[in-house]
Amino acid sequence: MFFHKTYSGKNDFYLIIFAVSLLFTLQAQAATASQQIYPQDLTHFPEGLIPQKFRMAEDLCVSGSHQFTEPEFQILLRTIPHKNITIVDLREEPHFMAFMTETASVTGPKVNAYNGLTSKEIQRLENGFTARFPAYQTEKTCVEGLGMRYLRIPVTDVTRPEDSDVDTFITFLRSIEGQNNWLHFHCLAGQGRTTTFMAMSEMIKTAASKDTCLEDILDRHHQMGGANLKNMWYSCSKTQWLNFLRNFYDYAENGFHKGMLWSQWVSEKGLQAFQQQPSITSWWSLKGFSSYGRCAAMLFFMRGLQLYRAVMN
Repeated sequence: MFFHKTYSGKNDFYLIIFAVSLLFTLQAQAATASQQIYPQDLTHFPEGLIPQKFRMAEDLCVSGSHQFTEPEFQILLRTIPHKNITIVDLREEPHFMAFMTETASVTGPKVNAYNGLTSKEIQRLENGFTARFPAYQTEKTCVEGLGMRYLRIPVTDVTRPEDSDVDTFITFLRSIEGQNNWLHFHCLAGQGRTTTFMAMSEMIKTAASKDTCLEDILDRHHQMGGANLKNMWYSCSKTQWLNFLRNFYDYAENGFHKGMLWSQWVSEKGLQAFQQQPSITSWWSLKGFSSYGRCAAMLFFMRGLQLYRAVMN
């Protein structure tokens, strides 16, 4: 009886309004976005300025910044006091580099629409996008075209890296041991993901001496202009992030130099493995569902809910 009174005709009216609003929202998204690429206007930056959030630690041979444009990348190469440079791209979300003063990002699904996708899956999505300006290229093409090494580690924004991504990073570090290589990290804003990997690099490089505590490392990178990793207030997984950094610091001291991968060390210590689960929108995108298809699926779900309520009443 209570259930019947709660779901009245007035509630049906609100449900219909919600469904219609959802339909128009998704149709507008499909019409205006349709997985196309639009340039971000960066013309307000003074010409010749290095990328925003740029900072470097020469003693560690690492630097970081936000997503750079092709002209900013040229300046970056002249600023870094090293010739053997690897660009570590930490962005999970698809993106491109345009010439002049623009960078290209994908509009349409939100950033977390690509949660949990691998580098190959993201590359497949990028290859299917349509550009709205003539001169653009992938970041990998731009970086390698200038003789630099490029490494893509797709980390979801405002979350700690997956165990598999950490393994990729560790494997890469071992592959360049003794090569005197400079690492430049970047994400979109040059904050959370970039600061995390810069701090991880320092943990690995200073682990043997054991004279730098975790707090000092995190404070240093915050003072350099990075994120305050001890207080990631904008992250929905703040505690998880801090626990990861503490565990990685322990791994750097007790696991890395024993030849263990991060995932092996996590398993040996009995820690909980971490893998970002693909979101529904990322699965839809990967399987080729259009915005209209997603809209139809949502309306079908709403109709099913209405029928369920009718039966229950």
